Amino acid sequence: MKDLLASLKWSAPDIPNETCDQSATVIPAGTSIFLSTLDDEASSLDDPATPFNQTTPEGQLAVARQFADYIQDLFVSIDGVPLKDVTAYRTTTDQFKFTAPTPWVFSPNGTGGNGTAVGDGYFFMLKPLSPGPHTIHYGGRFHIPASVFGIPVDIIKDTTLMITVGTLESRT
Repeated sequence: MKDLLASLKWSAPDIPNETCDQSATVIPAGTSIFLSTLDDEASSLDDPATPFNQTTPEGQLAVARQFADYIQDLFVSIDGVPLKDVTAYRTTTDQFKFTAPTPWVFSPNGTGGNGTAVGDGYFFMLKPLSPGPHTIHYGGRFHIPASVFGIPVDIIKDTTLMITVGTLESRT
């Protein structure tokens, strides 16, 4: 069953502010699409000079929640039609294990390794779309107040995916 579920989903590229033309890649009909819109994590491998470096499940959860609380202006639309009640899709993970590659961009010395993390944010599993071209537009922003880093910080994400869904015959 796990293999079947893995074969029936497509994970969208996580690009901050770009148009990603995936229309040449045909997503098979009947395939769900997973979107990670805006999210945050705290891990045991993050830079110790930042608040994101936490080793306990409780510490990781507190930091992930704190920064996910700064998410604003969340939006998702499919073919120009906005999804309703997008803030209802906030999810927090349990602590999970992961292996980071070297170089690891979130480490001051670039070293990866085995770590743990907790994530919090907005994730969508879209039901399979009809065959043909589609445009998925999503994003929002983190607005981090000056009390956190000394100055207010806005991190904006505005991503457009152009995709093509194939026919049932293209699954074979």
